[in-house]
Amino acid sequence: MLTTHLDKEIYIDAYQKFSSDKIKNPKDFIDYLLTGSDVILYGITSEMEDSSSNILSELLQGRGDQAKTSTRSESFSPTKTPVNADNPYQVFFLNLNDKDDQISVTKRLRMLVGFKDNYYQVFSEFKKEPFFRVDSEVVKNKFSDWLQVLPDMPVTDIVISDPYILKSSENYPLSSNLYRLIQSIKDRYHNIVSVIIFSKNDKNDKNDLKQIREDIIRILGEKTLVRTILFQGSGEHDRHIFTNYHHVKIGSSLNFLFDNDGILKVKNPSSIEVHSYCNPKQFEQAEPVLKLLN
Repeated sequence: MLTTHLDKEIYIDAYQKFSSDKIKNPKDFIDYLLTGSDVILYGITSEMEDSSSNILSELLQGRGDQAKTSTRSESFSPTKTPVNADNPYQVFFLNLNDKDDQISVTKRLRMLVGFKDNYYQVFSEFKKEPFFRVDSEVVKNKFSDWLQVLPDMPVTDIVISDPYILKSSENYPLSSNLYRLIQSIKDRYHNIVSVIIFSKNDKNDKNDLKQIREDIIRILGEKTLVRTILFQGSGEHDRHIFTNYHHVKIGSSLNFLFDNDGILKVKNPSSIEVHSYCNPKQFEQAEPVLKLLN
């Protein structure tokens, strides 16, 4: 499950602010912390004031088998607190006010981090689930470029599942399909650690697959781990992009091609849905694939 690191001051601040009816959706941040992930709560000591203990009681009581709370006595330290770097599915809401500390911990973690002055804005971006139409006739929410739909998050690991994305032909060249998506991933995310591609076993030659991996590494950088995993089967036509924080579900992978001028070629109308792991059901559905990255 997604893990949220939380300084107790952030939860207390949210509890006090979002109890007001003046704020739209006042409890969504609190609800996420109570149900949406495992929580590591920092700064919990036996000397806490009764008022703080009362506010934190619901979070500390435990939330069943699906979401757990563990505590640490010290507040989160930007330089000393250990973090499992092998787990890319973590969110941090930290009580750090010094700008140098904020910059330092953000660079160190390379994950989604919010502070007392912006945690709700960070959470709001995390929970967004936009929808796009892939259709030459529509105007509103019209898909035109991969950068439009790739969530602007500190993503480090990506899984792409598409039965046809490794296929290359005169009508569907890799340069207009797979490589264009990879270039957009490079443009959006600057610290990609690994990319795994699931695709259909369509008589791909081993040398062809090796060349594709080398081409992807050339785009993303030599430090990026790139794997291709072939599967057999039928009936699957969608493209899925799994990142640290979102699942991008794309209808009919063969629709998404661009010509040499960057103009989208649409064969049939389709859609793109972005789902946030802020919703525990979305993370649960994505988890079997995401485990491959750990």
